[in-house]
Amino acid sequence: MLFRRLCLLSVVSTCVGLHASMIDASNFTSGWTTINFDNVPGGSCSLCGPSITTQYSSQGVVFDNPSMPGDETADTNLVFGIPNASPNNALYVAQGGHFDDPPAMPFRILFSTPVTMVGLDYASSTDSFLRLDAYNPNGTLLESLWYTGQPTAIGLGGFAGIEEASGVSRLDVSYHPVDDPSRTFNFSIDNLQFEPTPEASTLTLLTIGGIGILLGRRRHVRLSRRHSSDFK
Repeated sequence: MLFRRLCLLSVVSTCVGLHASMIDASNFTSGWTTINFDNVPGGSCSLCGPSITTQYSSQGVVFDNPSMPGDETADTNLVFGIPNASPNNALYVAQGGHFDDPPAMPFRILFSTPVTMVGLDYASSTDSFLRLDAYNPNGTLLESLWYTGQPTAIGLGGFAGIEEASGVSRLDVSYHPVDDPSRTFNFSIDNLQFEPTPEASTLTLLTIGGIGILLGRRRHVRLSRRHSSDFK
């Protein structure tokens, strides 16, 4: 089922819509996977840093900028304008933005294992909104959210997050002017966080442990009943 929500970011995020729930930075814990792009060399101007694509594949995520490949770079210059950004770097994503530029395809965050919750800090131009589109492993659109941020040093920004119990394999991120949503703007993100999915071995151990507890309880009940019948 496709849910569409309008998320307005003031002090905290509020989502209004069908089955809406509040997803903000407080929903994420320090034990989850966090990617802040600070372990790679950053550039001091737009598109000066290295392209960020597969550097974090070992942590279960890769990045793809279909319309402008290579124009997703580690940037030091824009960190100051993103609320709660982690120095030294942020991820700057070029999407065009000029009146004569064709709309760019959304920037893609691809997870090797589906995640149930994902969030990020962001910032971009004024009078604009950030859009998140979440897809399941079959490529079905699960949910779309729009976030309008607070004023920042470089425009508008804040925190955007999404939760899907069925699991998100691909998160499309795009930035649009309010007066012309068909256009796309450049934007920056930092502190990408997502809920780690237990490894298969962990799930197996949890399942075995749950079965063992259940069997132990049943054995205890049988012994209790037998013990009670001995004294009747």
